[in-house]
Amino acid sequence: SSSVDLDWTAGDAAATSWEVEYGAPGFTPGSGTTMIVTGTPATTISGLSPNTTYQFLIIEECVNSPGTFSPSIQTQVTTLCAPVATWTENWDSHPTGSSNTSWGCFGKIGSTGFMYPTSSSFAPSSPNYFYMSGNTTSPATLLLPEVTNSGAGTHRLEFSARAGSTLGCLVAVGYVTDINDASTFVPVDSFTVAYTTPSSVYNPYFIDAAGIVPMGRQSLSFRAE
Repeated sequence: SSSVDLDWTAGDAAATSWEVEYGAPGFTPGSGTTMIVTGTPATTISGLSPNTTYQFLIIEECVNSPGTFSPSIQTQVTTLCAPVATWTENWDSHPTGSSNTSWGCFGKIGSTGFMYPTSSSFAPSSPNYFYMSGNTTSPATLLLPEVTNSGAGTHRLEFSARAGSTLGCLVAVGYVTDINDASTFVPVDSFTVAYTTPSSVYNPYFIDAAGIVPMGRQSLSFRAE
């Protein structure tokens, strides 16, 4: 939550020096925080704020003209949220629609499946709920906020859900060993979410993580299959 790993491809294979500058998105070059990277085109930047977006500017020093720099590479990165002891979410404060992919301390893992906050008069906490759609070949995997006490035996994960079809749907709860790779998902429990009528009825579910989630794994994940 307070550091970012950066790596990039050198414009000149013989290059060994780069200037990295960063700040808030849209910052004026020359006004940000700078550092020099030597050797290989990669670095870790620490001391950042949690859940904050930074813009990075990477400039390569010209091999044949030391002291001069080539055109820059720009990218933006948002740091992870700081771990918390408890959290709750009803999605009412989030923009709705499939084009909205930033959900605070939640995140989609991988490219398969669909998920986004949406609104409905039947939402359990009006006006919004979170929609997920996936199957066994194209699952939808949602990373939940990181916590400090997943193995303490003092808390549990509770959620309310309903299926959008009479066939019901399978929701697995687990964790990923790599938050950037949905294929590393490890299930620890699963629920067959039922179709309910009227549409305003959502069934409650819960999971006790203690003794199930390995030590050091502090972020649980939902997977719709």
